[in-house]
Amino acid sequence: GAPCGATPPLAGGPETCTPGRQAGDVSACLEPQHSAVLGFRLFNRMQAACWERLYSGSGSLVVSAPTGAGKTALFEIAILGMLRRHGARGPGESGGAPKALYLAPLKALCDEKASEWISKFETIGAQVAKLTGDTESRGTAVENATVIVATPEMWDGFSRRSRAALDVLRAVELVCLDEVHMLNLPRRGAVLESAVARLRMCWRLQQDMGLRPADAAQAVGGPPSGPALRCGVSDDSERGRHRRVAVRRRRRGLRPSVRAGAPPCAASDRDQGLQDGRNEFMFQESLNKDLPAVIRQYSGGRSALVFCVTKRACETAAKAMSREPELLQRDPAMQAVLAEQARRISDPGLQSLIRVGLAVHHAGLNPEDRRIASDLFTQEAVVVMFCTQTLALGVNLPARLVIVKGTTAYRDDGWEEYDPLEMQQIVGRAGRPQFDTQGVAVILTEQAHADIWRRQLLGGTVIESHLKDWLPEAILAEVVAQARLTPAALATWLHATFLRARCGKAPSFPLEGSTSSEPHPLLKHTGPDVGRFVERLCANELQRLLDSSLVGMQDSGVFVPT
Repeated sequence: GAPCGATPPLAGGPETCTPGRQAGDVSACLEPQHSAVLGFRLFNRMQAACWERLYSGSGSLVVSAPTGAGKTALFEIAILGMLRRHGARGPGESGGAPKALYLAPLKALCDEKASEWISKFETIGAQVAKLTGDTESRGTAVENATVIVATPEMWDGFSRRSRAALDVLRAVELVCLDEVHMLNLPRRGAVLESAVARLRMCWRLQQDMGLRPADAAQAVGGPPSGPALRCGVSDDSERGRHRRVAVRRRRRGLRPSVRAGAPPCAASDRDQGLQDGRNEFMFQESLNKDLPAVIRQYSGGRSALVFCVTKRACETAAKAMSREPELLQRDPAMQAVLAEQARRISDPGLQSLIRVGLAVHHAGLNPEDRRIASDLFTQEAVVVMFCTQTLALGVNLPARLVIVKGTTAYRDDGWEEYDPLEMQQIVGRAGRPQFDTQGVAVILTEQAHADIWRRQLLGGTVIESHLKDWLPEAILAEVVAQARLTPAALATWLHATFLRARCGKAPSFPLEGSTSSEPHPLLKHTGPDVGRFVERLCANELQRLLDSSLVGMQDSGVFVPT
């Protein structure tokens, strides 16, 4: 389907709601028990253009909108539509009941959605199961669940595990690929691509056998959460090693504006000598001096979240901020609340910060201290909270302003840039719709990295398939999963991949055996022959696996694991 917002509303869209009710009124468009599940009264403009196709199950849809614009609610509508058509299964019921699958790249995001949906959908009899690698639902729970929440890696492993997994695979009718731009990540993108192709191959085989209508499978995709509409970028002079990249989201119009500029303070000697990155710790520490000016400019007097690389970075930044009296909590009523709650805090450092309206939130604190800090931030008694990037991803906190203080973290092999998927989630914490009407995300980073993050956040990066780099492993996994795989079935699987789609658009994939008598199928002067390319690619990869004795071939031509 076309991206939402790029086409007029569907025929028979919101205007078909109950006469006399406001167009986009949720209760007028959905059944009463379903509108109660959503928890909001009106569709926004994007949701109003999309809801009916999803509720009726009339086809797949690609949705491109900023983080926090309500894309996930569209998947909830699609789930409710599936339940309306087929009904929910109660606890302990198994069988061929249709299932909805939500795939997201981050465990924290999956945990957040699973927790939210358990409380939402189990009230109407729909069970929710989770596959993330931490706390797992048992096999029977997944078999009986209506909604399955998983990371691509865990779903890929589960879906080729057993006969019961194959039954679950066949029952999946609805799929949401959240943060689908993760296809651009080398390893994780290949896993997602392989897992989705397995689903599509299963659907195709069911259709060929008459077990599934041709239009029964439905997918809701979320392309890059960065906006796909108009973006303006201004490039100021290079004054210093780092640059502020501010992404503003005006929630009502769903149209962002972008500003990139020099840091609010003039460059000084502390910026010199850091060009080679030999003292990244000092560079990130120096960013503490920039935080007050950023908060004054962008917070609008509302709360701010500051994401730091380490627990120590959180604490030092908070101590530096405590010396800025005009940025602390100044409301007498809130000060009284903070003084009372500070007595319940066990950590001395956090206790002193809470009293002035600041807080830290990281894994070094005990759960009760973290809960108190989060609650005070939600009440806006705490005005600035400093947290590590991974821990706060699963916490839905109200923040007008999000600041990312440095974009590199020290990992096993040295300094590495943040994962783009984590960064999307971090900046998406600004201006959550249920708390605010606007949000600003500010990234403090090195000058050399500013353009990279601007492209990531604005959706300017071309998404490529990385399955070609992992193709032997992926094909071997399919042979093991199917136990008996024919070349025709493998070709069906490969036709269902993003790699196949990209080959027709950017035919640069090398192919062994191309000669002057049989040129590369994608480089023919008459245009790419993708079908022939898939056939030859399958033959080449299967031959490589045979030569390596990783698979065997029976007399019937069926490939089996060795």
